[in-house]
Amino acid sequence: MRLNVLGPMELVVAGQAVPAGPPKQRALLALLVMNADRVLPADVLTDRLWGGSPPASAQGSLQVYVSNLRRRLEPGRKAGAPATVLVSAADGYGLMTGGIGLDTRDFDVLVSTGSGHLGKGRHEQAAAVLTEALALWRGDAYADARSEEWARPEIARLEQLRLDAVEGLAEALLGLGRHTDVVARLEPFVHDHPLRERAWELLALAHYRSGRQAAALACLRRVREVLAGELGIDPGPRLRELETAVLRQDAALTAVTSLTAAARPAAPPPGRSDSGRSDSGRRDPGRRDPGRRADDGPFVGRESALEFLAGAVTAASTARQVVLVDGEPGVGKTRLLRRFRATAGVPVGWGSSPDHETAPALWPWEQVLRDLADAAPGAVLPEEVRTFLSGGAAAIPAYDAQGARLRFFEAVGTFLADLGPVAVVLEDVHAADDATLRLLVHVASTARPGLLVVASFRRHEASALTATLSALSRLGARRLGLDGLAVEEVRALVRELSGRDPGSRKAEELRGRTGETRSSSPSWPGRVRSCRRACSTSCCTGWPGWGRRRPPCWSWPRSRATSSRRGSWPRSPGATWVTWCRRWRRRWRPV
Repeated sequence: MRLNVLGPMELVVAGQAVPAGPPKQRALLALLVMNADRVLPADVLTDRLWGGSPPASAQGSLQVYVSNLRRRLEPGRKAGAPATVLVSAADGYGLMTGGIGLDTRDFDVLVSTGSGHLGKGRHEQAAAVLTEALALWRGDAYADARSEEWARPEIARLEQLRLDAVEGLAEALLGLGRHTDVVARLEPFVHDHPLRERAWELLALAHYRSGRQAAALACLRRVREVLAGELGIDPGPRLRELETAVLRQDAALTAVTSLTAAARPAAPPPGRSDSGRSDSGRRDPGRRDPGRRADDGPFVGRESALEFLAGAVTAASTARQVVLVDGEPGVGKTRLLRRFRATAGVPVGWGSSPDHETAPALWPWEQVLRDLADAAPGAVLPEEVRTFLSGGAAAIPAYDAQGARLRFFEAVGTFLADLGPVAVVLEDVHAADDATLRLLVHVASTARPGLLVVASFRRHEASALTATLSALSRLGARRLGLDGLAVEEVRALVRELSGRDPGSRKAEELRGRTGETRSSSPSWPGRVRSCRRACSTSCCTGWPGWGRRRPPCWSWPRSRATSSRRGSWPRSPGATWVTWCRRWRRRWRPV
């Protein structure tokens, strides 16, 4: 016996198609299939079949439908014998599918198997299995009940799985070099599902490998227009990277490799043994740790901010703590957090979102998890976290994407909870991808006592974080705003940098002119240091006007400024300021 619901309902008994009965009876059978091997109470069945308003005769009608279905499902059952397929128990009914073939179950198994083949680079097997899986579809899933509210979640799940299977098949065919087949399959697919970025990526790659670079670029322009018009967003990192590679005619685009992260070798991550335990002696010495970057410059002020963070560490021992650090660019957020890391007294995992380069999804969290795994040699990594660290975000299975993401998020929360008192620092979340922000909110919402989460962002870019900041505020997040240094702190900073005391009046003037001098990237005093180091002359340190007025090398000639940046300070003190210093040396000579 077989029951097919991936299309109009089809009941096959002894090789013959058997009508499933009137619409209500087919809807009942669909409801029982969705809840296969479970007994549903009779009142639940009647409530769903009659849209929440069952008539008085609903129970009698339900019994008639059940009786009719039993005759179809068990034609050989003798009168009075107990039913073994559509059973009665506890004032309810259930469909036992041990002896029934279900196309939905077969589809789930085939997609899972095909994804496994694809992840291991077995493109031919993946293509065969996924083709078989898609052949099971004869129309819309549960077509006889698609308008019912109770059927929509399961229909949506199956449809999502079907779309993933189509994309997986296209990737397998691409790996086999069947580029024209991929184009033929995906052109109508992206027309019907224009927001599927993975499909656009595969289509553009198929065009490129077929020798149609113009078509590949046109494809990437189309998806950019679609996403901007429909959602007001830019394409994701993978599409942006692909567009750059096409424009550069990157030779890697012609290589036949799997696009899924599972195709990466299943080697344990750096500092991690096959058993899942940390191996501190094998930490990758070449991996750059942004939280521990060498910085020999002075640190001035910020005592109250450090006390605030230290208090948050203490408070985290009894309840979760989330701190949001905001300020203008260069105000000292990173320097403050580095100093906090050095004095926190607990392991700190550091993750940074680069805004100068496209990073993979969840990149900051990958850095955080590696940091904390290295800091706790005896910790056991959950399977999902170990898989993620071995292959990045794309190592999360493509099938059941939402469920896999939630399981991974839960695994991260469990791992952080098992570590005991720890702090997580996420730097520059204004540049983070959506998955990183989702995991931030999830960790904050499920955190147990002992965890402190600190996230920093640029104040003027907070509009990009509206939803995230709102969610964190509801969870009790506290804000720590950073502004410029006080006058005496500016004075101390200049004294540390130059070896000379400018005095309070000069420090106050400097504070006003540099927009309240910043602690991590001091504007005016920073130019002194850069100019000295690059010039190797005494035109700055021996300038006769020191302490009374600025050397000319610290001035930005407005007549020389470009129209787009007229009157603004250059961004590169080590280059532009030294140029002006050397230009003015003839006028200002040491005494």
